[in-house]
Amino acid sequence: MKNRLKYNVPGCGTLTANLFDYTCSLRDFLGYYEHIDRFRRINQLGKLSEVFQGVHHKRYDYVFLQLALISELCKNKKNDFGLSADRKFCGHINEIGKVPSMGELLQCLAILTNIGYLEGTFATARSWITLLKGDKEKYNHFKNGLDPIDRPLLKQIVDNYDYYRFNVILGLFFLQRYKRKSKQHVEFATKLLRLYVNYDQSDIQQVELFELYRTIRTISFITLDSFYAPVPFNLELSSILLGFDTLYESLFVKNTTYRIALRNLERVLQDSVYLSSDRCLCTS
Repeated sequence: MKNRLKYNVPGCGTLTANLFDYTCSLRDFLGYYEHIDRFRRINQLGKLSEVFQGVHHKRYDYVFLQLALISELCKNKKNDFGLSADRKFCGHINEIGKVPSMGELLQCLAILTNIGYLEGTFATARSWITLLKGDKEKYNHFKNGLDPIDRPLLKQIVDNYDYYRFNVILGLFFLQRYKRKSKQHVEFATKLLRLYVNYDQSDIQQVELFELYRTIRTISFITLDSFYAPVPFNLELSSILLGFDTLYESLFVKNTTYRIALRNLERVLQDSVYLSSDRCLCTS
């Protein structure tokens, strides 16, 4: 079980990610169903690579960048996020012999939240929702392939044409197919993915986990997508990594100036790239 990986992320250079026990176990489990190989094939921006020539970074680059950021964050002894503390709300996998830490859950989220993306990413999601919305028989087949707990989420996504979250429901659909290999892995992964879309906002441990993951995710896609997309800014990952000792609080504590700036950059990318007129034509 290889737990230290190096990978050259375009625009960022060679990064190292130390994978934890739960991360390695989940990676190997999903790798059996070729999800890791799919990460290497799928363009991060999907059909937008046809609009922005030269944009060829893969979803694996995006996932690995998140894993590396989480790894660096866990090494930082000054942070007070409790990343080594046990978290019991997702259960555990017996073969690992312990409950996961917050750092492990963060790395598992980096993998799990991406297994539901297909070739074409948002374009494919829009096509799927259109198909399900217009064909009751296919909708019922899809619904019956989900755990009954997840069926209301499917209805919500289809009714609201929420293609940004279609990857989550498809990930949950995939996981239901894998129980024969390991029911415990499926139960653990399913609980975590469900919480990702609907966590208990009165539980401070869950709030901390998912707010922190949201920031890690935002830093990762802004770093990669701004490097390729035609926007007048980009994030220097090397500066973030070198400045972790002084920047971690500004980047990862809610409502700081840096966090607000990240949210604004996220909106600019959404408006100028993901929701641009070229993008809408490309994914229609």
